[in-house]
Amino acid sequence: MYFIEESAIGKEFSYPDDYVNFVNSCCELEPPWWLLGKRPNFPVRCFKILNEDLRSEKTLIPFAKSDDSGDIACFDGDDRTGHPKIYFYTGEDDLGNVIWSSRYSIDSFSEFLASIGS
Repeated sequence: MYFIEESAIGKEFSYPDDYVNFVNSCCELEPPWWLLGKRPNFPVRCFKILNEDLRSEKTLIPFAKSDDSGDIACFDGDDRTGHPKIYFYTGEDDLGNVIWSSRYSIDSFSEFLASIGS
């Protein structure tokens, strides 16, 4: 439930080890954040909305949501290093014109955890 299958993504993607270890050990983020995988099929629905409906030029692999802001944290699905950056969907109606190279990002899942206090 916490991992979107490669067949749904349509390309090769490796979840970072720190995320895999976190999910396999405790599966809890510091509120108001929660892992999308807690709701069956929700990560795949979010993936399709962000990448197809909102036309993101960058493949976004959503994994967490904030109940306070509504932001969705996403791995950079175009990354092939195994250490993808994290970008945030913040409610835009169209992601087709986002300049990802200048958009705020976090370098790792571990840094994401530290930024939300987990």
